[in-house]
Amino acid sequence: INYIKKDFVQIAKDYSGTHVLQAILDAVSTQEQETIIINSIANSQLEMAYDNNATHVLQKIIQRIPEERRSSLNEVILNNIKDLALNSNGICLVKKYRGNNIIPQNKQRIITALTENCLVIAQDPYGNYAIQYILDEWNQKDCANVVNIIIENICCLSKQKFSSNVVEKIIEQINEESRKVIFAELFNEAKLNGLIKNKYGKYVIQKSVRFMTFQQKQNVISILEKFSAQSQNIKEKQMLSSLIECFEK
Repeated sequence: INYIKKDFVQIAKDYSGTHVLQAILDAVSTQEQETIIINSIANSQLEMAYDNNATHVLQKIIQRIPEERRSSLNEVILNNIKDLALNSNGICLVKKYRGNNIIPQNKQRIITALTENCLVIAQDPYGNYAIQYILDEWNQKDCANVVNIIIENICCLSKQKFSSNVVEKIIEQINEESRKVIFAELFNEAKLNGLIKNKYGKYVIQKSVRFMTFQQKQNVISILEKFSAQSQNIKEKQMLSSLIECFEK
């Protein structure tokens, strides 16, 4: 470790070198060795985070070195949560950090960062996974602010490719009272027409059916039947008929 420390970052970025360093990290056994490694990546953590090979070394560091002994790396991740979550390599690092994070203050900083940038992250092809991940791993109390922001923008987010996945996850994870709020917003005559004409919105509808009460389904069926009666388009009538069958099951 002493021999390679000056070239640690360069080796980490190499296609073969990354595997060597990960093997070395698996064999690390003393705090002295951990300190040398942490010092070797000083001022290069972000560069490594975005690199296809070096990011795996950082993930291994997070996995192998206790959180309290890698504070400098923690700070880089916590201070750049938004940008990391919007990057294909960065999001993997964020998820690995979350999975090996136990200090309450750091957990709160992750929640705060995701809350402050919730709408941008939820609509991103990589960032939406960060939101889904915390919804899966943390309880609803921890994620309350994120959930509230999504609910406040539920119709818009339901019609977009990536954020619709977040909406589906929230419908699946939240409690019955919160679902009532979402369903009241989505399944009213003014909003539902736009939702069913959007392919991502239809996925949200199909997910919702699984969690609706009998009465909620009946209310939606009534609206869909009204749309069908008013429509002069054969394909639209067929689509509405298919949705009605979905709610009747």
